[in-house]
This record gives sequence, C-alpha cells and structure tokens, in this order.
Amino acid sequence: MSKPSRSRNKNGRFRKKRSDTHQETLEQTYDGSIPDGRSDRHLKTILQKEDAPSLSQLLKKD
Repeated sequence: MSKPSRSRNKNGRFRKKRSDTHQETLEQTYDGSIPDGRSDRHLKTILQKEDAPSLSQLLKKD
C-alpha cells in the first residue's frame, strides 16, 4: 500500500485527519484498507468501533 502525501502543519508535523471524514473517502485514499462497513460512516465512528486511538493506529492493525 502506498501512502498518499499528506499536508503538514507549520511545525512540520502531519495534520490530523478530520473526524467527520467519510469511510468512502478513506477507502479511496488508503486503498480500501479500512474495515468493512457503510461508506457513509465517519472516521470518529470507525475509530470507536475498532477501538483505535487514531487513523494511523487503525491502519497498522491490518
């Protein structure tokens, strides 16, 4: 899986992904590596269901 380029803050760290990002958008960005579910679920809901503190931790679970 190739990681897409992400924008950074002024201090050089990656910006956090918005919690209201839809699953469909995440699947397109991260080559479908998000656990199955409805395409209109938000990132916040996915993280809660999968018990992951962040998107990066969720992607590492696979």
